[in-house]
Amino acid sequence: LIKLAVSAAARILCGVARLPIIKQADGALGAFAGFFGGVIICYILIGLSAALPQNSAYSAIFSAIDKSYLSALFYNTNFLTDAISGIREGN
Repeated sequence: LIKLAVSAAARILCGVARLPIIKQADGALGAFAGFFGGVIICYILIGLSAALPQNSAYSAIFSAIDKSYLSALFYNTNFLTDAISGIREGN
């Protein structure tokens, strides 16, 4: 009985998912989720760059962060950079 109910619900949902407005909403939400995921990954990677030593070996990375408006924004507003800097300074 449960299998029959689940099968019927699956058929109904597959039919609804084929409606044009649902397909468009699904695509738009997927694009938003992908963009948001990419922003989060960039935010984390730039935040972790604070753990790199501040010497000439990594100067190109810090120079690129300073030159880019978006990466500088991520770096300056990142809670990870604050936390890592606090750990490095012993606070």
